[in-house]
Amino acid sequence: IPIPAFYMDATNDEKWLVVDGQQRLSTLRQFVIDKSDNRLRLTGLEFLERELDGKTFDELERPLQRRIKETNVTVYLIEKGTPGEVKLNVFKRINTGGLPLSAQEIRHALNGSKVNGMLKDLANSPEFLKATGESIQPKRMADREFVVRFFAFLLKRPEDYAERDFDFFLSNTMKRINDASDEEREEWRERFLQAMRRSADTLGRYAFRKRISFEHGERLMPVNKALFETWSVNLEALSDDEFRTLRDRSTLMWEKFALLLDQRHPLYQAISQGTGDANRVKLRFSAIRQLIQETLA
Repeated sequence: IPIPAFYMDATNDEKWLVVDGQQRLSTLRQFVIDKSDNRLRLTGLEFLERELDGKTFDELERPLQRRIKETNVTVYLIEKGTPGEVKLNVFKRINTGGLPLSAQEIRHALNGSKVNGMLKDLANSPEFLKATGESIQPKRMADREFVVRFFAFLLKRPEDYAERDFDFFLSNTMKRINDASDEEREEWRERFLQAMRRSADTLGRYAFRKRISFEHGERLMPVNKALFETWSVNLEALSDDEFRTLRDRSTLMWEKFALLLDQRHPLYQAISQGTGDANRVKLRFSAIRQLIQETLA
């Protein structure tokens, strides 16, 4: 039974990234190379169960060890000079075996450890957890995608957004963060945390959610990705004095927001479907910015 081909991102000669086949490689390492107590033993075999069940690689007969070591594998390389859009497209096309990766898991695999570590830390921060009511599940890196979305529109003004592929836009954002200096990353980290603190203080338990009745104790809707990036980026941009004034006028702010959540209002559509469309991105950021300015006036 042939082993499926491996795909590697070889654009960096010093360090190849596994695009497809990481679980197979990890399994081979833990079975053939690992000599620790964590090494794998054969279990649940479909064939030769009586002869091999419970054995480690070193406990196999020499002919079987040799057959494993001499097995040929096929490796396809994404070579240096391949555009980022093509790399992302290749990853999506071959990501069909087993449990398909989420969009954020693909971006995680294609980008470096600095940005991935930063996103993980911020997704686990008390500030993010409080602002989102601990309602964003870390499963499939859904929480990290929210963090990336904030940085995407922090580092590129929404009014300048004109991308055709939103996934690639987020992947480019991660690459920019990874390639930035430590000082820049630290500044951006602090701005994210401030945005989360301001969101929690101003929006409370309804932060980043569509609201229906605007009554005390109403049922909580799920956190909306488009509202998350729109509210958080706009709140972060305020001066300290502006933020305090907005917080003090939160009742008026909610009254204005209620008018925008009418299903016939363009904002409602811009946060409900096709949220990566350039016109809808610009519309929702402009609408929330105008709402804030009217509340402050």
